[in-house]
This record gives sequence, structure tokens and C-alpha cells, in this order.
Amino acid sequence: QVTDYIVIASGTSDRQMRTAADKAQEAVEALGAETFRSARDPSSTWIVLDFVDVVVHVFEPATRAHYDLEMLWGDGPRVPWSPRKAGAGPAPTSRD
Repeated sequence: QVTDYIVIASGTSDRQMRTAADKAQEAVEALGAETFRSARDPSSTWIVLDFVDVVVHVFEPATRAHYDLEMLWGDGPRVPWSPRKAGAGPAPTSRD
């Protein structure tokens, strides 16, 4: 097993991709965890953040389509997700 969860996201600009990665990293740090490894080249079309139990991939749409990680990891279970409103408190933590 590589990791417990994989998050795959897209950003339509460099700034949006960096912001998504920054927010993911801030959320993990707020929970008291650290980033194990990251790949954040300023000119990259793919950002990877490895938090050990969770690996986050933020792609430019064409790069996401090219590598198609959804197909590679498609046999894994999907976890339902919906955006939370600001100030709604921490997300529930359950492992089924």
C-alpha cells in the first residue's frame, strides 16, 4: 500500500494551483502533522504533497488528463466529499 488516501485536484492557473497546495499544507499543519515530501517547481504543471497517509496531487487540467491518475488508482474506493463553508468547524474524521 502506497498511502491511505489520494487527493486529485486541478487548478486553472499557476496561482490557483499554488494556493490549493498552500491551503492543503496549512490544513495539515493545523492538525499538528507535517509534510513528508513535496514537489513544487514554480513552472510545474503538477504539484505533489506527501503527508504519508494522504498524498495530494494538484494538476493543470491538460497534465491531469495526460497522466490520468484516476484510471491508475481507479480500483480504490472513492470517499464522498463536498466543500465545507468557511467557519463550519473541523471536518469529521472517520475511517470506515
